[in-house]
Amino acid sequence: MHAFLWNTFAYLEDLGIQFLGWINLFVSPLLHMAFVSALLLQWWLCRIDLTHHMPRSAKEWLIHLKDSFFRLWAHPVRWGNIVFFGTAIRIGLVFCVLHLAWNWGGQSVSRVWTFFFLQIAVSAINAWIIGWVLRVTAHYWKHDIAVRSEIRSLESSIRANSL
Repeated sequence: MHAFLWNTFAYLEDLGIQFLGWINLFVSPLLHMAFVSALLLQWWLCRIDLTHHMPRSAKEWLIHLKDSFFRLWAHPVRWGNIVFFGTAIRIGLVFCVLHLAWNWGGQSVSRVWTFFFLQIAVSAINAWIIGWVLRVTAHYWKHDIAVRSEIRSLESSIRANSL
């Protein structure tokens, strides 16, 4: 692994500093947007958990926050892929429309309206993608609640049997 990283960094060094600048230009906004998407997904998990059970004491609030936090961050690869690639698709769609607009140019009013409606269509597709991610999150939450309640009942039955 060490040799692989060393060779990769050596290759990037040979490409020059301009290459790293271009990588920073394109990857940095993607990573920032993916991070914000992960925070919004975390907020969504907290909201879903609140609809299931409203905490009444400080101890219940701490349990709620812990469970909501670990639902997302206990599986970072799964949720990271969903968040990162969802963000990449959303950015890619917007970039495609902007690239098309740049190549066609705004020489007539009809082209400008075409770009406007394409951008509205891409915004609608992006909203659908966000909704899909939230629905996947809700389905995962339902399954996770069933698994956690089964684990708690098994643990309590083992404690009862061991006493």
